[in-house]
Amino acid sequence: MTFDISSDSVSSESSGPREILGLREALENSYQYYWNKGQSHFFYRLGIGSVHCRSFVEERNKSLLIISPGRAESSLKYAELCLELKGSGFDILVLDHRGQGFSERYFGLDNLGHVESFRDYADDFVDIVSHFQERKKYQKTIVLAHSMGAAIGLTGLLRAPGLCQGMILSSPMLKVLTRKVPEPLARMALKTMTKSWLKTNPVNRREGKDQREAFKINFNTGCEERFTFFREMEKRHPQIMIGSPTYGWLSEALVMGRHIWKEKKQLDCALLLIQAERDELVCNKAQDQFAHAVNNCRLIRLKESKHEVLQERNAIRNRALVQIHKFLKEHS
Repeated sequence: MTFDISSDSVSSESSGPREILGLREALENSYQYYWNKGQSHFFYRLGIGSVHCRSFVEERNKSLLIISPGRAESSLKYAELCLELKGSGFDILVLDHRGQGFSERYFGLDNLGHVESFRDYADDFVDIVSHFQERKKYQKTIVLAHSMGAAIGLTGLLRAPGLCQGMILSSPMLKVLTRKVPEPLARMALKTMTKSWLKTNPVNRREGKDQREAFKINFNTGCEERFTFFREMEKRHPQIMIGSPTYGWLSEALVMGRHIWKEKKQLDCALLLIQAERDELVCNKAQDQFAHAVNNCRLIRLKESKHEVLQERNAIRNRALVQIHKFLKEHS
């Protein structure tokens, strides 16, 4: 079932901290909440070293929400959402996938997004989530996952059926857009490149553009305040900054998309897929096909939204939050 939601469907400024404080102050408050109320955990993982995640726990909560960020995102980027979901009945665990955020990088690749195998992401995901589930014996586990994080979450669920009882997929990376290069040709080229020293070379380079120019050309969000704030966070915490993906990462991303499509009928939980209408990074057509092919998936298409739905302008982002709260209430 597919629903198109425009800015007329929900008030552009629904109630929340931004109304009272203004967006900039609300973002700063969420940053303080991340550091003052959260707890960091590190897990040693073969081939990379320490993988970081941050938890927000209240004794009264009976359910667990796992947040699985997208490529190049850190757990810190979800501080705003964590604060907004305080009091929802969910403990929250935000992952920093291997090679990004506050997790260790691959040797010699500090500024690049790389992974040797997408299975490593999925293995990390399953093991860390399982560890936290055992600590408190939660009644329900829900996953909220963005882009690459959604591909990781889906692959983890395929590896460990029953790991969660519901998934919210934000702009899921089911198929990477390869621009003017047909995907079969891209796969063939990458297969050759990843057998050589080019495997760890960047697909493109992050240029040192000024703030305003960088915002104008970005594919992720139309919200300049959130875009600017997170760039400032990268300056406060340089270790979370990450640039281009490598050819090795891109090759694995294409492989993982095909794996999810092949095994999609094995997915065994309720799904909410939030699609960004103006996405230029992942394929919306693949999301449409996926939503109609799997069991129990509701697709919401957000008009005017770029790729990062939860970093968008409030007029767009609030529509996503309404759907997220509704899903959490239905499955808590």
